[in-house]
Amino acid sequence: MEDLTPRQKQILALVIEAYIQTTLPVGSRTLAESSRLGLSSASLRHEMGILEERGYLTHPHTSAGRIPTDKGYHFFVREAVREEPLSTAVLNFISQQMEGRIENLESLMERASRILSTMAEEAVLVISPEIRELYLKELSLVPWDEGRLLAVWCTTSGLVQDRLVEMGEPISAEEIERIRNFINEELAGQAIKDLEEEVARRIESCRDSLRRIYEQTLQIVQKSLPSWNAPRVLVEGSRYILNQPEFQDLKKLKRLMAVLEEKSNLVDFLTHRTIATEGISVAIGARDLSKEIWDCSLVTAPYLWRRKYVGTLGVLGPRRMPYGRIMGLVHHMAAEMTHALERWGT
Repeated sequence: MEDLTPRQKQILALVIEAYIQTTLPVGSRTLAESSRLGLSSASLRHEMGILEERGYLTHPHTSAGRIPTDKGYHFFVREAVREEPLSTAVLNFISQQMEGRIENLESLMERASRILSTMAEEAVLVISPEIRELYLKELSLVPWDEGRLLAVWCTTSGLVQDRLVEMGEPISAEEIERIRNFINEELAGQAIKDLEEEVARRIESCRDSLRRIYEQTLQIVQKSLPSWNAPRVLVEGSRYILNQPEFQDLKKLKRLMAVLEEKSNLVDFLTHRTIATEGISVAIGARDLSKEIWDCSLVTAPYLWRRKYVGTLGVLGPRRMPYGRIMGLVHHMAAEMTHALERWGT
């Protein structure tokens, strides 16, 4: 920012603040009337012209006022924005919503994303916890309906995950009990990530009546355990995008929705941002995101389990977002996710 004078920095911040509030290009006359800079419209127009020459502002067409570029927004976030503290009412609301009993990782993700999306009024992305160092303590198998079981996996760390498993054929109560006993007696203490390989090894060497039990066990493991190790992304609040002026253009909206549908790419991108930062991170426009969502910004923060970063949550909205408020919400919700995981895993 050495190329800008203090006055130019102040003008740039005022232009961006006005644009965020109104969604309208900002002219020198409007800025002169609304600000306390004590500068004439002509002086402001001259300074705004310099800001445009240096890439911080642009204009939709010749007669319009100026709007920020990615470079301008980066300046704004780095130099002018401060994370806003949440009000007592908001803090109490979030705390109350997060207090309820957590059934599993999915319910925690859904709850956190719903709360954050409601408070931010923007789309929210949450990457599920990626917790690899887990060891089996106990498995419960509950008959659900014909051909389906509810597998409830408990780890020695206290984390619990459940999953409905399609067995493909009816399975008797006796078989369910034999599978449960086998897993709890033979596999307890094994690393969750190694269970599939261990059961497959036993099938390979088995030639007696236990083979069917092993095969049914492998089926349960394969259909219910991948969720422990494979991070997933949950998208909540896409409806808020429809209300933004930036996305009234159908082509632009379709491109954004296509990006949100590419869950694997979102996982890779958000996971990379978690590794690259230890706190709040702001990605803006084409420079940080992609050409498909050049008119968006993404505010993210990692959350922890046992002092290790295990996931990410963030708010995706237009570049014209109230950054200070969104940063405060994302930061607090990441802390709430951390506290919830600690409570759940105790």
